[in-house]
Parts: sequence; structure tokens; C-alpha cells
Amino acid sequence: MNIRVVVILMITALLFACSKEDNNVKVDAGHTVTFSVSQSRSSQYGNFEDGDAIGVFVYEASSKRVRYLNSKYVYNGKTFVPSSESDNIRVLSGASYNFYVYYPYAVGNSDATSISHTIPDQSAESGWIDADFLTATYDKPLVDYCVPLNFKHRNSTLQLIVTDGEGIDGAKIENIQTQSHYNLLDGTITKGSSKETKGMYLYSNENGISTFRITLPEQVIGDDNPISLLKSGQAVLKLKAATAVQLEAGKVHDYNLGYKKTVRINDYTTGGTTTGAGKYALKSTCTVTATPKTGHTFVGWFVNDQLISANRNYSFPVLEDVTLTPKYKSYGEYGAWSYSNLRLTASPSTIVATGGTSTITAKADRQRTRPVLWNGKATGETDKQTQTGEDVTASCTFSGNATGFTVSGNKVTAQRNTSGSSRSITVTGQYKGMSKTVTVTQSSGTTTYGDWVITVSASPETIAAAGGTSTITATAKRDVLLNGTKIDTETRIPTLSGSATGFTLSGKTVTASNNTTVSVRSITITATVDGKSKSCTVNQSAGVKSYGEYGVWSYSNLRLTASPSSIVATGGTSTITAKADRQRTRPVLWNGKATGETDKQTQTGEDVTASCTFSGSANGFTVSGNKVTASENISSSSRSITVTGKYSGLSKTVTISQSGGTISETYTFELSSGSLTYRIESTGGTVSYTVNSYKTRTVNGIAEKLAVDYTATSNVVWITTGKTSSAVTDNPNTEMRTGTVTLKQNGSGKTITITIKQQKKVIIDIN
Repeated sequence: MNIRVVVILMITALLFACSKEDNNVKVDAGHTVTFSVSQSRSSQYGNFEDGDAIGVFVYEASSKRVRYLNSKYVYNGKTFVPSSESDNIRVLSGASYNFYVYYPYAVGNSDATSISHTIPDQSAESGWIDADFLTATYDKPLVDYCVPLNFKHRNSTLQLIVTDGEGIDGAKIENIQTQSHYNLLDGTITKGSSKETKGMYLYSNENGISTFRITLPEQVIGDDNPISLLKSGQAVLKLKAATAVQLEAGKVHDYNLGYKKTVRINDYTTGGTTTGAGKYALKSTCTVTATPKTGHTFVGWFVNDQLISANRNYSFPVLEDVTLTPKYKSYGEYGAWSYSNLRLTASPSTIVATGGTSTITAKADRQRTRPVLWNGKATGETDKQTQTGEDVTASCTFSGNATGFTVSGNKVTAQRNTSGSSRSITVTGQYKGMSKTVTVTQSSGTTTYGDWVITVSASPETIAAAGGTSTITATAKRDVLLNGTKIDTETRIPTLSGSATGFTLSGKTVTASNNTTVSVRSITITATVDGKSKSCTVNQSAGVKSYGEYGVWSYSNLRLTASPSSIVATGGTSTITAKADRQRTRPVLWNGKATGETDKQTQTGEDVTASCTFSGSANGFTVSGNKVTASENISSSSRSITVTGKYSGLSKTVTISQSGGTISETYTFELSSGSLTYRIESTGGTVSYTVNSYKTRTVNGIAEKLAVDYTATSNVVWITTGKTSSAVTDNPNTEMRTGTVTLKQNGSGKTITITIKQQKKVIIDIN
């Protein structure tokens, strides 16, 4: 707001003025100088008040000789007037002068090149107002002996804005420069060396936003100047600026602090989805969740490429703004197969003397790799796929040469061996640059045996789903040959083997347990004699799953929510909602038989408000059903109620708060009639005046006007004061005398000063 101040320096004709110079009084006759003042307080609000004082230095323009030294002028409600007669400033006609002015006035400032100003603690408004420092200079020719003063702010205001402050009502800033020395002649500033901690003025507090201000000399506010946030005088948090702030004279600098912090998620939508991003109260717990998509595996949560958690559900305290990146693993395309470990087998490995054929089988191992990707980017890591024992017979080339043998493809044929010695052939197989050999032998021409002929069967072949048994029947026989001619038949009882889930084999009996799957299951029974085998399969029908009756519901996890959770100061109603989870079970039957398995039915978040009972008691609150009503809060402090909800043996509480009332007081203290200056005859008299003295108290937007009492005092004994009038006694002196009446308002301390000048006693000699 703008301040328009006119300072009138009053002089009386034919009187001499005194100037302060080197503590000596020098008398000059001259002209009264008028000061016109136009100034905007950009770093503070309000107008000059009664009693505000400025200091004035006057120099001769040519000689730079000081003419007036720290003359004090006091604001009387409309203009600045000299504090005393010795403070009056007069100038000579035709002379040139330079005027240097500062605010606020301080006793003892005798050097215009070093005016000291120290800022006070600014926890209260008065300290913030007193921290302001203004200077003005005029060095141009005088027009009608009027000096126009344009004040400049030499200090700066730092404005701290705390959002979502949750009851923050105070702030302090550390290590700030508090003192400066101002050179009025050239405008330079010398900083003091001391640093202190000062409180900040709570400029406004509305809608959860607290604004604090402090006026300081020019300086840089950075890491060395932490700010403590207070609740009821106790520090709850200390913060530092992310970026340094250079304070500039006459400016208000915003310094924003978010009491809530932001959790951001740098999603990779191809790999998965996430939840949990948003704004959180400082030091609260945030839980983020990642759900990978098909073909992707969650790796972990990263901050600045640093792994902080490998859990999909990650909880952490929120201490600062943070950006999380979920990373998912996926795979690129496989490369070509590479082969190793070629091996050959011959079946049979020995051909009977009468001749026959052996089949060569070639197998090899193979592997291939594919790149591992994190969020679609290669990491250098690979995934290996290995297959052991791949049949490569069809692509393998075979060769070999021996008497009585021929090789064709993967077949080795032996003619009838008529010698008494066995014989053999070495077959070489080649595949993918690899080479391997296998040897096939042929028996000598002696007694030989035919192959075992094995029969095996099951009765029944299919067992019922509920379980049962099947009987295995197995036989084996072979021909006995002498030099290739059959001479006998040999028989043997085969060995039975086999295993499978749900089946047991004991002797010739296969037993199946209750089939608790919806699929047909089977066991292969193998009859073996001398390495020869034959198998049969016993099946069991698929199981049939059914269910018994559900039991009663059981409840858990009762939770209460209040909407709204905070009621405004003027009052209102909050509605409480109760929800709980419930579950019940039923038996699972397989093929009509209980297995001990159960099926669970769960319902989450069932609304049980209607069946829930609510109770709670606190001043200013009433509870009716699920409604909590708050009356108007006429206190500046917030209040709350804790409501207990009970349902099905469960109990839970929820707290509802109400904001403190908004209370403010504004004082008015002014003359409604009368004058600030009176002239009284030497014989005495009475001066009368009327004063408006009241305060306006506003509670939650409703204003009330209240009368405020005040006192009246005088600085001289010849004035008898009253609240509406003052009496002046007879002046016995031959000199004019001046006194003041001071009216002071209770509570605010505001004053009104009335100056009374009484004429001198006129003495007449008659001869």
C-alpha cells in the first residue's frame, strides 16, 4: 500500500533556528523548508503511525559542510513535525543544500555515512514492522523551498509459503545477517558480521496454507539458513532450500515449501502396471505395487538406476519427492542351435550267428541363447536353453567296412556267421563336424537263443474313479537254436515294474486310490526278462468333484471411514461408513468322499454400517447413529472426537477433527473532534476533544464492535488532563511554553499526542 506523508517544518518569523553540528549550536535566519513524502511500502503494510520518527541530515551543496545533524521529525497523524524546537530546519535564500533522510529514527546517529540498523525478532507483527528501513535523498535546487522525498526500501522481505501445513503456526530461520550500516551520502551498505536465529511473522493462515514473512538486509538465503517449522512453539521439521535465494532490496521473495511430498512412478507400460503414485504427508508410509504382464517378470524398484527393493509390493516412509522406476525382465529371440557330445548306439549291439540287422541311433546335445531384456533394453545377460539327447539319426552319415557286414544308412546287416569265432564292425557316424564310432559284433556259430516273446495284460484295464484293483498276467518264452536250428522252447515268469501317482504295485496286483483329479490317470506296467520288456496300461476313470453345504459367515477386518474427516469451524456433520470382510467354507468331495479339503468363499468390503453401533463423546460433538455433528467452534484451537464402531465382536475407531475458529481483532484510536495542536492565552483555559476508541473482533467471519478504554497523561504539571478535555493554568513566565497531552489506548498501545502552546505573560511597566 502507498503512504503519502507531508512533513511540515514550522518556524516562527523573527525567531532563530538551531542546527546540530559537531554538538555545537549555530543560529541562522532563513526560510522554512517543506517536505513532501511519497512512498510505497512494498515489503511491509500499513501507514505511518503516530510517533513514527525520521532522521534528517542537511549539507551545504558546495562546501559539503553539515548544517543539520540527525534532526528528528515525528508523525502526528497527518504530517511529520519537529520533535523539538532545536530540530527545526531553516535554509538561507539562494543557497544550495543536499538532504539525506532515513527511517526509523535512532538516537546517537551523528555520521550520515554509517547509519546502523539491526532487525528484531519478527515472531510478532510489531517486530516485522520495525524491521523496515527506508532512505531518501534530494540534491536538486529547491522550488518554493519544498523538498520532495522519495523513500527507497533498503531491506528485503522473504516470504515462506507452507502448503498442507497441518497445523504449522510458527517458523524460525537460522544464521541470518541481522545488522547493516547504511551510507546515506553514496547509498552503499556495509554488512554486520553477527548472525542470529530469528522468528518469522505469521502473515496469513488460510485454507491449509501458512504464509510467514521476515524482513532482512540483502543477503543470500541457502543451505546455511535452515528453516524450522513449529507447532505450538515446538519444532516439528527442519527444511533447507533446494535453490539459494538472493534477497534484493525493496522486493518480496517467495520461498515455497511443500509439506506434502510427491511419489512418482516412471512406468514401463509394456512390462506391467503399477499403483501407489501420488501425494503423501511427510513421513507417512507409501506402498507401491507392480503387476507384470504376460511374458514379463518383475525385477525390482529402482531410484536413479539403484535397486531399492525386489518386492512387487514395496512400502517406505515418504521423506522427500521421489521418482520410482519399476523394471521388468523379458527375452529376445533365440539364436541358432549349436551341437555337442555326439554319441552312437547300436540295437542290437550283437547280431546272432545266423545273421541279422542292427539299427544305429545317433544322439547329440544342443543349446541356444537369447538376450535378457530389462524394460525392453539389453543388459548383456543371456538365457540359455539346453536339450540333451536329441535324435539326429536322420541327418547323420554312417560308414564302416568289415567282412560279413554291410552298412546302408543307419542299418548294419550281418550275414550268417559260419565260423567258430565272433566278429565285429566299427561304424563311424558324422554330424555337424562331429565324429563318433560304435562297434557291432556278431556271435560265433554255436548254440544261440531266440528273442524272448513276452505277453502282458491287465484285468480290468480300467479301475473306477473311487479306487480299486487290477490283476496283471505276464508270460515269456524263447526259441533255443543250435547253429541256427530250433531245438527247444524256454519259458520264464517276467519281473513286473511300474509306478505312478495314485497307484501301487504289489506282486501281480495294481491298487488305485481315490482319484481326486478331473483327469483320467494311468500306470504302465512293464514285464521284463533279460532286458526284454513289454508293457500294458491300467487306467483309472477321472474323478468327480462336488461340494457340501457352506458353513456360517465369519467376519474380520472391520474398518471405519468418516466423510468428511475434518469439519469446518462453523460446524457441520460427518457420516461414518463401516465395512468388514467375511468368509465361509464348505467341504470338497471327490467321487462322493470327503478328503479334508475345503473351499473358501471370501467377500471384501461388505457395508455393515446399518448393523454397526457407534459411540463417542467430546466437547462440541454429538453422535447419532452413524452421524457426527459438530457445533460452531468459537475457539482458535482445533478439536476432535474419537468414534468407536462395534460389529460382530469387532471394534474399530475413527477420529473426526474440527478446525479452530478464525479470530481477529482490529483496533481504532483517533480523534473524532478537536485538534492535535492548540494555542492558549497566557491566562490559561481548557481544550476539548472527542476520541473514537474501539476494537472490531471477528469470529468465523462475524464481526463485533467493542469499546476500548484509554488513559490521558501530560508531560508538564501546568496541564491537567482528562479523557475529553485538559485544563491549562496561568503562565507566569515571560516566555512561551509548550506541553503535550498523550492519550493511550488500552490493549493496542496506540497513542494520540496533542500539543498545547501557551502565550508568554506580557509585563507592562507604567511610570
